[in-house]
Amino acid sequence: MEVADRFSLWQRMLSHESAPVAVHLAGIAGFRSVGPPQHPRGSEPDSSELFTLSNDLEHQDWGVGCRLLAAAERTMREWGALESVLRVLDSNEPARTFYERQGWIADGTVKCVKILGVDVQKAR
Repeated sequence: MEVADRFSLWQRMLSHESAPVAVHLAGIAGFRSVGPPQHPRGSEPDSSELFTLSNDLEHQDWGVGCRLLAAAERTMREWGALESVLRVLDSNEPARTFYERQGWIADGTVKCVKILGVDVQKAR
């Protein structure tokens, strides 16, 4: 994906009301995006997916990620989601640990996906 295409994609995602941004005096500290599942396991109309939760490295351990995740969970509940899913790079142990500490449970599913032309393993 070309830089201009990625910029356009992120611009659309971040302008959506389900993509709040955490702002600090120095700028953006993090953001998240949620929506209907990209790869539903069936016809589950009451499920949602956390697509992105990104926290600036300089703002880690400030509670930004926890607040963004709590806001994402609240949004998904307001939409009526009874189940929420996320995928994280299988090798991203810090992220996996973060989600587990927040009560998310890995179901053991690992899927190979292509991100910016590179095959990666993502766990659910």
